[in-house]
Amino acid sequence: MDPRNQPAQDDEDLLRDIRKILDDRHDADDPYERGFADKLYEDCEDPTLQTQQPPRRQQNSVSGPVIHAYNSDFRRGAAPQRREEPTTYLGPVEEDDYEPPRRQSQRSRREPERAPRREEQPRRHRAVPESGYDAEPPKKKKKHRFARGLGKLLLILLVLFALVIGVMLLLAKQPKAEETLGARRDGCSTILLAGTDKSGDRTDTVMLLSVDRSAKRLTLLSIPRDTKVNSTYTPHKINIAYGVNGKDQEGMEALMDYVTELVGFRPDGYVLIDLDVFVDLVDKMGGVKFDVPCDMDYSDPAQDLTIDLKAGMQRLNGEQAMGLVRFRSGYAMADLQRVNVQRDFMLAAMHQWVSVWNLWRLPSAARLLSAHTVTDLSTRNLVWLAESVALCGTSNLQTLTIPYTFSGDGMYVLADPYETADVVNAYLNPYETDVSPDDIYGG
Repeated sequence: MDPRNQPAQDDEDLLRDIRKILDDRHDADDPYERGFADKLYEDCEDPTLQTQQPPRRQQNSVSGPVIHAYNSDFRRGAAPQRREEPTTYLGPVEEDDYEPPRRQSQRSRREPERAPRREEQPRRHRAVPESGYDAEPPKKKKKHRFARGLGKLLLILLVLFALVIGVMLLLAKQPKAEETLGARRDGCSTILLAGTDKSGDRTDTVMLLSVDRSAKRLTLLSIPRDTKVNSTYTPHKINIAYGVNGKDQEGMEALMDYVTELVGFRPDGYVLIDLDVFVDLVDKMGGVKFDVPCDMDYSDPAQDLTIDLKAGMQRLNGEQAMGLVRFRSGYAMADLQRVNVQRDFMLAAMHQWVSVWNLWRLPSAARLLSAHTVTDLSTRNLVWLAESVALCGTSNLQTLTIPYTFSGDGMYVLADPYETADVVNAYLNPYETDVSPDDIYGG
């Protein structure tokens, strides 16, 4: 038979089988029907075959017509055209070697393959290991421990800073002199700062620190050590007043009297620092970064003084800072130029020491000053000064030298009454009443 006519023959056989089932008639001449009936009869007669499954029949091992069961492809009328490969007889097949052919369903042959669902598609960005035993646990993201630790440290510092500020506000007390010129300006005080030389008898450094918290302004006024005062001792220089009047508190009270004659009012307090404490203080505060104006080379065995500094920006320790503030031989203006360097150094030190990063150094520095300084200020007064420096800052700090002229012999520095009165009223006077030139001793 021509294989091309096989589909038509199969359809005719299928229609004929359906009619036989519906009409309940059998074709006696059909050899396949006879074989099927005989086989069914033998299975019923043989009891050994009742519990066994009939052998599966290979599709291509039996020749003759093939019965097609009724399926969804059957439609009344014209039968669907299907393409099938021609059957080839391969001879008898043993039961153990039999394997049914895999047939595609009609739906899969006619419909195109659908795209896999999203959840069925493998993720491309993640490699799936072949075995679960070799799979490594997913790596956790590293937590920023350093950032968290830094944040905690900053928080602790802020809390400590807030506590320090709170304590300062509770303990601070403004220093005020007993001798007044009348009503005071709000938040204004003036303090005398002095520093002794190596011998401890003379105050080669004399300055006035003015605090104006209302204007948030600090002012440093330098008084040259050779400034002439109305004294009973000779020479009439202000730097000798401390030593000839017994030093310590008596010497500082005498120095306060002479300063009062020079500026027209009595300062609200004083602080005296000797050189040894000055060296330790600079070291405790971590030094001072300062621009040395020139090369400084000086030696004086009698005073046990050796100065060896190079010009330029550098961080000075205690010994180097002491040499800086004492050096004067290399300046054209000698002591007057030294006063300017001392004042600039004080400004740099205050600017660096009141920063947030030096807060932890302040307690030890305060203990050092309280144990080795001469002052009439209480602890609460010192807290007020430290608080004022922190609140006002050093950006608006004014540095001045008392206006002066020279005496005829050049031995003394003479304060100019009129110019000094203007400077005092503008930057130093803590009272509402102005100082007049008549209140100032000009020699």
